[in-house]
Amino acid sequence: MKKLILLLTIMSFNVMANSDVYQFWPKIPFNISGANLCQYQRAYSESRNSYMDQMANLASMLAYSGDWNPVVTLSSFNDLYNENLSYAKIGLGKTLEQSFKAYLDSYYRNIKPKVRKLQFKYLNRIAAIMNQGGSVGVNQLDKLSLIAYGSYSLSPRCNGGVFVTLTIIDTEGLSKDYYGSGPAQTVMSQIASKVFEDYQQTRFPTKINIGREQLELIGGLNSSVDSVNRPEDAEFACMSLGARLPTEKEYKLLNSYGSWSGGVSLGKEDWVLSSNQILNINSYYHVRGYQNGVNGKYFYICVR
Repeated sequence: MKKLILLLTIMSFNVMANSDVYQFWPKIPFNISGANLCQYQRAYSESRNSYMDQMANLASMLAYSGDWNPVVTLSSFNDLYNENLSYAKIGLGKTLEQSFKAYLDSYYRNIKPKVRKLQFKYLNRIAAIMNQGGSVGVNQLDKLSLIAYGSYSLSPRCNGGVFVTLTIIDTEGLSKDYYGSGPAQTVMSQIASKVFEDYQQTRFPTKINIGREQLELIGGLNSSVDSVNRPEDAEFACMSLGARLPTEKEYKLLNSYGSWSGGVSLGKEDWVLSSNQILNINSYYHVRGYQNGVNGKYFYICVR
């Protein structure tokens, strides 16, 4: 808990050097252990009388088998069960930390975005990391962008799984919370997927180079990819932002970059061009006119 308090306290000294790339401290403490939810559920789902009946039946069975002190035997069994639970939890926090980083790295290897925005970074020399466990000095904190800590609870469905929460804190002290539930060896894949999507996808406004010029992506009225029922509403929205709709060539360029490398993945949706034209990708790029009175869902972003 002291390590966690230190991590939360020092965040106020961090300054992010590059808003497009986040330097993520690799040490993620999962030393906050929640309740054993399966035991909690069982304990509160039956009355005291029901519990006493179960214990009496077990004691009778032991006595019938020749046990002259069944209460002591039941107490010993209970102690052994709790001891096994304690052994089972050893190293669980480290497993969650390492598997989260491994799953996140696998997304980057498979998707291969142009720029990796989440980078795990140690601030010490390799020898110091091996000898000290990767501790970080206060004078090094301005090189970090994000830190994280996590917690877990056992057996939410009485099936041996875990319920995990991960909190990521940025340089301004703002936090994002993620959760996942499932087997200990795979649960972090859910959280890694959500973290990858949040931090790697294109955020507006942003700029991409087109030859010697730059195209600024503004997004829609919601500051992201937006949708309208009529194409003329998208054109009006861009005008109100002091921007315009992309051309067909610009949409194609954005699609070639994709949402993970600074562009926008068009998918199979209908995208609005100027003059009430609609762009769609099936097996090829197709432009068609809008028929008045035929409302639908048309996507757009604004550029300038």
